[in-house]
Amino acid sequence: MMSLPRRLAALLWLLFSLAAARDQPRLSTQELDALENMCDLQSLSDTTYCYCDHLTRDDATISNCWVYGDTRPNSTLWDTFHHQKRLHRLTVNLRGDGSLDFVPSRILSYTPQLWMFEIKNANITRVVSEAFTESESVAELRLTSNGIVRLEKHAFNSLTNLTRLNLGKNKITALGRHVFKNLPKLKLLFMDRNEIAKIRSGAFVGLDVLQVLELYDNRLDHLSHGTFRGLKKLERLDLHRNLIETIEDRTFSTLPSLRELDLEGNRIKYISEKGFSGLKNLMRLNLHDNKLLSILPGTFVETPELFFLDLRQNVLDTLEEKTFSPIMDNLKNITMYLFVRDNALHCDCRLAWLLGLRTATASTHVQAALDNTVCHMEGDSLPARLETAVTADPPLETSTLGIGPPVRLVDLKVQELPCDRPLAEDAIKGDQHSKKPTTQQQHQKHHHRQRQQELEQQHRQKQPDPHHQKQQDQGQLDGGQQRRLKAESPPPAGASVRREDAPMARGGAGVAASSAWVLLLTSLAVATAAR
Repeated sequence: MMSLPRRLAALLWLLFSLAAARDQPRLSTQELDALENMCDLQSLSDTTYCYCDHLTRDDATISNCWVYGDTRPNSTLWDTFHHQKRLHRLTVNLRGDGSLDFVPSRILSYTPQLWMFEIKNANITRVVSEAFTESESVAELRLTSNGIVRLEKHAFNSLTNLTRLNLGKNKITALGRHVFKNLPKLKLLFMDRNEIAKIRSGAFVGLDVLQVLELYDNRLDHLSHGTFRGLKKLERLDLHRNLIETIEDRTFSTLPSLRELDLEGNRIKYISEKGFSGLKNLMRLNLHDNKLLSILPGTFVETPELFFLDLRQNVLDTLEEKTFSPIMDNLKNITMYLFVRDNALHCDCRLAWLLGLRTATASTHVQAALDNTVCHMEGDSLPARLETAVTADPPLETSTLGIGPPVRLVDLKVQELPCDRPLAEDAIKGDQHSKKPTTQQQHQKHHHRQRQQELEQQHRQKQPDPHHQKQQDQGQLDGGQQRRLKAESPPPAGASVRREDAPMARGGAGVAASSAWVLLLTSLAVATAAR
């Protein structure tokens, strides 16, 4: 932990740096008037050239400047903007061997009507605190391709009219708290193509009217419930081409206004059933090109307005009806878009509902998606009529799974889809409309019956029936065989061992022991059948 003296030294150094960068001596009015017009530079043309839509003083509204020499924060170059107070749009570009490693905020003190300010291709490694305090008119700020690594706290403070901020294509690695402080009108924030791996919880608190947030092409691998806290008005969130692997419970629940969520090109393997909780206004969801193995039944319960769903290029082995039942009416709507190609779907009865959806939907986009959906048959279950119609060249990620030949789903009939278990809807109907025992209960009951029969048979083999022995002695083998067959047949369900079938022993002691043994076995059999 940094000691107090070191903290004070760091603070003093920061204050000194800020003073050196900003608090340069201001020129007098006469000195400013004597300077060249920034749209017609002569003596400073060896470092900077500016192209303006008008050359005369205070007439230019648009200017593009190229810096190709060494510049300093206190250079009089920035004071030449004194002659163009009506500038609306200004772009500063770094070219060649030029140097621009700071934000030339001094320009802003001379351009009170400037509403778009752009700096690009510079070598600004960090945006310091209070870097833009000189202007309250800027509505759009572009800082793309500047090599920015760090954004300090309050970096954009006092830009109270800023509505659009573009920080794309830099090298920002993390977002801390209070970076975007005091930006009450910011609606669009672009931070794509950076190296952001961590976003502190609450980093966006205060951006109460932000509508669009683009974070694609970064290195985010984890999102939490607090990542997007404070963005109550956000409508579009772009997170494609990151490193996200899981969507946890209520990750996006602080975004009640979200309408579009792009998660394409991540590494998502698992989505919690409550992963999209709170997204009651979500209309577009892009999960294209991920690693999804399955989609849990409750995934779409809280997304009733979903009308665009892209599930292409995952490794899904099925699409179960109960998973999509919350948005079934949407799937049948004419405005629905659905994409499910290039997965590892198994041709079985779990896909039967898709054949019904193909007929029921009014959306041509859903129909086209289902017409192009490929599933894979088990090697010995392919209908003979389709042996010559097997789909050629399946996608790489499904052709190596060893799950049989690929077939277009719509080429199959419902009865041709193998099923090793009852359909989900049949099980649901059975629970709702009948009191029949479940499959598991039937198996347990059958197991108890078998166990009871085995005990009876083992007992008879140890103590042969005396009637059977007598008939054998008399040579009546046919009757003995009939009794043996009768003894081997299972008794009716719930039947107990009859007393007359118990073994008879010679002698009083033998009879008593045998009777006790019979009572014990009878009790065991009755208790087993009762369970």
